[in-house]
Amino acid sequence: MVKLVTVATCNLDQWAMDFQGNMARIVESIRIAKRKGATYRIGPELEVSGYGCEDHFLELDTFSHSFEVLAEILRTDVTDDILVDLGMPVLHKNIRYNARVLICNRQILLIRPKMFLANDGQYRESRWFFAWSKVRETEEFILPTVVRKVTGQAHCPIGDAIIQMKDTIVATESRYFHGKWPSDITPKHSLADCGIRPLNVAHFGDDHGRAGCSTSKAHRWDIFCSHVTDIHWFHHTHKRTFCYPLPLVHSLRRVVRSQISSH
Repeated sequence: MVKLVTVATCNLDQWAMDFQGNMARIVESIRIAKRKGATYRIGPELEVSGYGCEDHFLELDTFSHSFEVLAEILRTDVTDDILVDLGMPVLHKNIRYNARVLICNRQILLIRPKMFLANDGQYRESRWFFAWSKVRETEEFILPTVVRKVTGQAHCPIGDAIIQMKDTIVATESRYFHGKWPSDITPKHSLADCGIRPLNVAHFGDDHGRAGCSTSKAHRWDIFCSHVTDIHWFHHTHKRTFCYPLPLVHSLRRVVRSQISSH
């Protein structure tokens, strides 16, 4: 019997440094996801602070305010019985990271820093962030006081890791797919290094416009199919979220490739 899970993804109208407004939209998106029956909610990259903060990412206040928002979210019951994947800037050992923060039942499970940064065209992520370079390694992240008072946690893992749930395995990666890079120099996806099969749910983060490139779509599809071998495949557009059981994935391959070529 095929098991199905509902995964909620969202593109929020986030604004740079609008911490209160961003938090309100994040909380509302989680509540909508729960009403729809989702058990895994995925948000956009750097949704807590806003992606376009630019040199504000060099200010310590941006990181402290982001954790204040995280603490306020954890203070409520909004994360009860749902895995929430937030995008926010994180400062670890005085190094700035563009990270995913996975939380569930008012606890922080993992901080997952981005391993491949966008650095060409309109993107200058390496100006503000460092890429996590330790494959399959984690370290101890000391949580700020504002979070410790809410969760009771003194620390949590940070690094390249996956989440083992009771009946599934979840992996996340804010990966930059450049539609113009030839395949031989495109950075190898970290999930390929994990040696973990099957991954039940794999999330690939925002492209910030690169999804419009046909080669980017095809590359993402190939990577996804090579790692997700159980439960379901999901695809998100600005208007709808589609969720399919795995047996349909292989039958959809031809359909998706035809859609890619038509663009």
